[in-house]
This record gives sequence, C-alpha cells and structure tokens, in this order.
Amino acid sequence: MTSEILVIDDNLDIRQLLSGILKDKGFNIREAANYDQAIIEIDKKLPDVAIIDVKLDKGDNDGIDLLKQIKKIDTEIPIIMISGHANVQMAVDSL
Repeated sequence: MTSEILVIDDNLDIRQLLSGILKDKGFNIREAANYDQAIIEIDKKLPDVAIIDVKLDKGDNDGIDLLKQIKKIDTEIPIIMISGHANVQMAVDSL
C-alpha cells in the first residue's frame, strides 16, 4: 500500500513542486491551498503524512492552527512543517 501525503501550501508553485517530487517517488498526493481546503481533505480521509506551510494566506487560520487541528484527530500522524518565513518562535510553537 502506498502512503498518502497531503501537501498544504498557499503558494501554487511550491505545492506543485513538492507534489511532483513525491509523486515521482511513488506516493499518492492530495493538495490543499489553504486551511479550509485542508480541513475538507482531512474530513474526507486523514492522510498518512501532512506537509504544511506555516504561513497560509487567505483566512484567519495558519499552518500552526492546522497542525493543532490534525493532532486533535490523531496525535500519531507525522507532520512536516515548512516555511520560507520561519523564525525561532515559530519553530518552538510547532513543537
């Protein structure tokens, strides 16, 4: 069985780049551009792994909020947080 990865990033280029690389490695990929889309995808089926951009444009919720929501559903799901705008406090909040 192939692992399913949910890639959440508001930047289309980054989202497509990550998805393409992971598809080439044989993973099943779903994508979301923002918090609301990610929640819809998670409600459909919880992925095996989530890759979440810390800063999501559009809406009041960011990647940290999404991380918290996913962990409420399943504390064991691996989540990779990515960011082009990270700082030490953001890294601490992710932990």
